[in-house]
Amino acid sequence: MGPKKGSHNALKHSLYKRIDLSAIDKRTALGKTIEIIKRELRDYVNGGSIVSELLTQRIVYKVVKLSLYEVNQLTNRERPEADHYLPMSNSLRLDLAMLKQLSGKAKGPSLEKYLQGKHNQTEEQ
Repeated sequence: MGPKKGSHNALKHSLYKRIDLSAIDKRTALGKTIEIIKRELRDYVNGGSIVSELLTQRIVYKVVKLSLYEVNQLTNRERPEADHYLPMSNSLRLDLAMLKQLSGKAKGPSLEKYLQGKHNQTEEQ
């Protein structure tokens, strides 16, 4: 399903809208929100690697695209983008999971440390 014939604006909204994050004015509400999201994500992973920065950029882009789609769905339920929403939202979920893993906050004890702890517990008893 594509845009209706003669509808020149159909691809300019929602998931099909082209977005250049670097061109968004940082003084606008959207620009301020993007900067807050970037700062929070960078703080979450404690700054700096190129991998975390690339993931942050992708996450921000997908958040903006999905937000535009959601606003569009509230006002117009006949858009054909619904088939793209779930894959993009799943992609966002996977990116966030990867960012969490990179932050080190998703790591539990290694199997060796876990077993050593269990061994120490049984020796103490």
